[in-house]
Amino acid sequence: MQSTAEVLRAHQALGQTTALGFASAIGFLNLEAGTHTEFLARKILVNAQQGYTVDVAWISQLLSRQNADGGFGDRPGYGSSVLDTAVALEALAATNQATSAQSVRAIGFLRECQQSNGGWADGANDASVYLTAASMRALLPYRTTYASVAGGLTGGQNFLLSRRGLDGLWGGDFLSALALLAVTPNLSDVSVISNSAAGLRALQLPNGSWSNDSYTTALALQAIRAIESRSSGGSTSTTTEGAIAGYVVRANSSEPLSGVTVTINELAGTQVATNGDGFFMFPGLPPGDYTVIATKAGYTLAGVAVGVDANQVTLAGKLVLEVVPDSGLLRGVVFDAATLKPLQSVQVSLNGTSSLSVLTNGAGEFDFGPVVPGSYTVHFAKMGYNTLSGAVTIVAGQVVSMQPAMTAAVPGGDVDDTPGVVVGEVVDGKTGQPIANAVFNLGGGLSATTATDGSFSITSVPRGTYEGTVTATGYHSGTFSLVFTAGASGAIGKMSLFRMEATPAPTTLTLRGLVTDGVSGAPIADSTVTLVESGAEVNTSTDGRFTFSGITLKNFSLFVSASGYVPDTYTIQVSAMGEAEVQLRLSPPPPDVPGATTSTLAGVVTDSVSGAPISGVRVTVTGTALSATHGRHGALQPRWHHQPVVLRAGVRGGL
Repeated sequence: MQSTAEVLRAHQALGQTTALGFASAIGFLNLEAGTHTEFLARKILVNAQQGYTVDVAWISQLLSRQNADGGFGDRPGYGSSVLDTAVALEALAATNQATSAQSVRAIGFLRECQQSNGGWADGANDASVYLTAASMRALLPYRTTYASVAGGLTGGQNFLLSRRGLDGLWGGDFLSALALLAVTPNLSDVSVISNSAAGLRALQLPNGSWSNDSYTTALALQAIRAIESRSSGGSTSTTTEGAIAGYVVRANSSEPLSGVTVTINELAGTQVATNGDGFFMFPGLPPGDYTVIATKAGYTLAGVAVGVDANQVTLAGKLVLEVVPDSGLLRGVVFDAATLKPLQSVQVSLNGTSSLSVLTNGAGEFDFGPVVPGSYTVHFAKMGYNTLSGAVTIVAGQVVSMQPAMTAAVPGGDVDDTPGVVVGEVVDGKTGQPIANAVFNLGGGLSATTATDGSFSITSVPRGTYEGTVTATGYHSGTFSLVFTAGASGAIGKMSLFRMEATPAPTTLTLRGLVTDGVSGAPIADSTVTLVESGAEVNTSTDGRFTFSGITLKNFSLFVSASGYVPDTYTIQVSAMGEAEVQLRLSPPPPDVPGATTSTLAGVVTDSVSGAPISGVRVTVTGTALSATHGRHGALQPRWHHQPVVLRAGVRGGL
């Protein structure tokens, strides 16, 4: 039934509803008495999209599967799941119930299941490409109705794009087709997925199918059709635009940094934030040279110079940040000790050298940002739970993580203050795979080595606060603080370690630049660029470009000279080490210098409201003695036109 419904949707997407067998396939679908929510929702969806009257009994049956949390279960009384809720939402949208209370609650459930990296998962599981694509496909019809949906779709899009392989695909053809169906309608620039589309087409077998499977083939055909539709006119960006994509990671580690603000130096106000995989993307950029800057509180800054071409996605590579040496970081996740689900709106307070307080987000996460080194007391408080209190030491240049499990408060109940068991699991932070033979060390002789499944257990642990480490061969060690005071649970959950990589944070600057004629914009070859502070010199190539490497200053001056031009000195300020891009313009000499070139500036001055020419306007060139008074035809804005005002001027910095 699942395959039949998807094949019918493919026929609808391709406009082939009169094809032989289409009507009989719908008849088969409607006669099928499947009781699963997915089957019922698919039946409603296909009929509604075909314009048929949907049996109200089907809709009633579907709504009977909605639970108090807003999600849908496989059958009445079953727990809510992301997949069942997603297909139910698609059916509700197709039957014009996008604004119903049931749809609003279902959307709320899906948004709660979206993780900080933008992906979707059931419960405490890791986000998956399959559930993320299914959720995005379900939410697309609601994106113009509910503001929160648009943000969720953007997060899901970034998650999916960050999970592509080097071939542009998401593993096999099934997941790749489903992911493309999810991201294509939401992208502002479909050139971002051009290699993904080509990769999916290449997987088509000689018999026309994908994997000899009707379901996968139906998904692939719909994905390709969606991409073709956007490419032939559905794109919101022009064909002259490109994009920049990249990742932000922690120095010498594979650890992605989320919530990093990424900006483009040349485009004021343009910024994005990295997702849980450290991924970012700037779509719809005009071709040109840009400097991309990554910033996050408590970390050093990094920049990279990137050139953008039309209809291409330029990979900025990895921007590497390191914890600043004069402060430390404290972050973590708070979850329910019984259900292991993250807890939102837990108040986490620090008192010591300074006093700080934050609330956990929907994923149970908290992050204080940079904290002054020193000793602190930490408190975790939430209505209905036992308050946890302990001690933590913040060390300069280090990250301390906490993963407390809070226990529900029982009125009049005893608080357990006896020694207990500390249990958890150590996993690879990138892959989620368990790490065997990792050492979890509480100090004081209390330690354990993880088994093949990454689990560990330490018994008879006295109540108190512990500051320990987690280590494994080939991985960066983790530093943690464990609050195991009276009433606290010893369940830690999953602790993530990230592999070591030879990616130090940049400590010097590579400056790439272009020297041009300030009037014509043409590149100037063989000009000399001098770094004033060191006296180092480079000459521009035939395309006017130059590169300075190993600069250790963020504020410096460049002296630029070239035959036939007025030399000039530029003051350069950069916010981050790494790479930066600059464009330097030289002015031709004044007209009284032998061999000098001249330029003509002509324009018409008009009234901004009526458009009528204005006579008697005096036009001057700022910074010079050049001026002219307009005749009976004029302009408010300069534009090339008849009746010109002619000015002869040397230009500094271009016009």
